[in-house]
Amino acid sequence: MSDYYYLVASLAALRFDAPPPMSREEFLTRCGEQMSAGDFHAVEAAALDGLSGGGRACPVLSKWNRWEVSLRNALVRLRAQKLGRDPHAYLEDIDEELGSEQAAREAFAASDPLEAERLLDRMRWSCLDELEVGHFFDTERLVVYALKLMLLQRIAAMSRERGQEEFTRVSEVVRAKIGEANG
Repeated sequence: MSDYYYLVASLAALRFDAPPPMSREEFLTRCGEQMSAGDFHAVEAAALDGLSGGGRACPVLSKWNRWEVSLRNALVRLRAQKLGRDPHAYLEDIDEELGSEQAAREAFAASDPLEAERLLDRMRWSCLDELEVGHFFDTERLVVYALKLMLLQRIAAMSRERGQEEFTRVSEVVRAKIGEANG
């Protein structure tokens, strides 16, 4: 993996409490113009869901994937416990990563869903900050930048109003299906 001094230096700083300075597509276009194909693949493959391809070629991406899946496993265990269900059918086979269980517990204790999502996103940001340490102008730095940019876009898309709209939409679909079943 190479160093990309100009590319990294030309990127706007990302802050958790600020809107994303560009779209993911714009970022990928800039990367595609300046990166080798192999390095670009790692950046392009980065995904918030922890299921990113390219993790073998990029240690930071591999660590992110493990942390995110570990976090999701912790959330599955908490939800299953609350519902009195067996979580094993929903768990991914992965070792627990440091901090993921605590992040899940804090989010699970939140008073409302939006607050829980914000807590999880803050924990994700902290994890990405840790993964960024020691990477200044390399591919791993750009992978972390891509993940942080996607996280900021996700955060920018959330609001109470949008949540209420989605709740209303889903409720109407459920009511319609119940009506059809009873009809």
